[in-house]
Amino acid sequence: MPNPQTVNVAGIPKRILLEALLAVTKDITATELNMDDAWREYMIYKGPASQICGRVLECDIHPDAVNPVGFDRANRQEGMFAAVVNGLHKRLNDAK
Repeated sequence: MPNPQTVNVAGIPKRILLEALLAVTKDITATELNMDDAWREYMIYKGPASQICGRVLECDIHPDAVNPVGFDRANRQEGMFAAVVNGLHKRLNDAK
């Protein structure tokens, strides 16, 4: 039985998910995002990452079921993570 506090990210390539999340997250550095650098930094983490290239992530997107609470809280918008994921699922399904 799925955990009601998790969001299903199965089927979304992790790099696409990371890019979409970092595009909407709080930027504490005010620098342009370089996705190659962000991807390399993400690949270093084996669990939750608090920040990637100065953007607040506060979650672990490695598994297919992600607890979004830290991301939503850090970015001060409940449901933000789920909205990004739902948009990606729709975009990827429409592309099929």
